Amino acid sequence: MEIFERLRFFVENNFNSTRIFCELSGIDKSQICRYISGNMQPSASILQKLYLIGLNINWLLSGNGSIFADNPKGNELKAKHEDKYSDDTIKEVKERVKQWISDNFTSLESFIEKNKLSPENLLNELESTSLPTPGFMLCLSKAGCNIDWIMNGEGKVYSNNDEGFVLQTKKRISSENINEDKELQMEMFLMRVEERVKKVIRDEISNYESD
Repeated sequence: MEIFERLRFFVENNFNSTRIFCELSGIDKSQICRYISGNMQPSASILQKLYLIGLNINWLLSGNGSIFADNPKGNELKAKHEDKYSDDTIKEVKERVKQWISDNFTSLESFIEKNKLSPENLLNELESTSLPTPGFMLCLSKAGCNIDWIMNGEGKVYSNNDEGFVLQTKKRISSENINEDKELQMEMFLMRVEERVKKVIRDEISNYESD
């Protein structure tokens, strides 16, 4: 994942809005928009402000370690994040992840190959008792999954990117084909019923005439 993707993930998942993040961090909104869109790399002074607001700079630059900085603000964000999700809620999150993969890929292997994951990492993400890691959630997002739906069960299932559009289109076409098959089956059933009714009527007429 790229630096701007990790920064966007941090902002979107730990602050109610970009405006609030900018007010708390002291970073100009036009600047942060350029950073999270990938049009500009954060300078040393911006990295310092990101650290003070609770972001682990090592994670931002390399993807390694915790997303939260080991400082008072980072510990505060981490505690809020953990308090928000009970064990039952985490299980629900994991079930939505499994459901999304099952609904949109023919197998776990195809998901692994598509997203360049290792089987061990995927198994750990699906079976662990903790929330999916930020790196894995970024992977899901790039694959077309709406992270808000994964985390809260609300909103659209697919993200607003190219992969999300492709998967959503495939799902719609598949659903339309299923509906067409059901309509065809019903039409054939009605035709068989009609033929049986006609046969009964013919038999009744034949019996009546023979009498």
